Amino acid sequence: MFDRARLLDLRDELAHKPAVALLGPRQTGKTTLALVLADELARAQPGPSSLYLDLESERDRARLGEAELSLSGHLDKLVILDEVHRVPALFPLLRGLIGQALPTAVGRASACCWVRHRWTCWPSPARPWPGASPTWNWHR
Repeated sequence: MFDRARLLDLRDELAHKPAVALLGPRQTGKTTLALVLADELARAQPGPSSLYLDLESERDRARLGEAELSLSGHLDKLVILDEVHRVPALFPLLRGLIGQALPTAVGRASACCWVRHRWTCWPSPARPWPGASPTWNWHR
């Protein structure tokens, strides 16, 4: 069952931060949550409002051949990088792109949403993913 409260939490986080990482065990709804948010944005705004890349897909990884060029054209959108841990070389680039997006992203719906990333500040220990360990390790 889809958790609407989690969607509200994600919307709130993205309204105040340029990037949010979703972390949790497999098959707990992280990708679904991100895609529901992308769908909401698509219905609310004319034109493309998000970019979804599944980094387990060879085709999507190929789209990132020129990653900086590919992603820098989407700083005004919700960027969903599913399974981003599969391409660790992206992290230094993402840090720079998120820094560039700060002036335009904070306070708007644009941001990066990383799915299955190991650095996170969300979800919180108060609302962990189903099946998550009760102990959390926080990293920056």
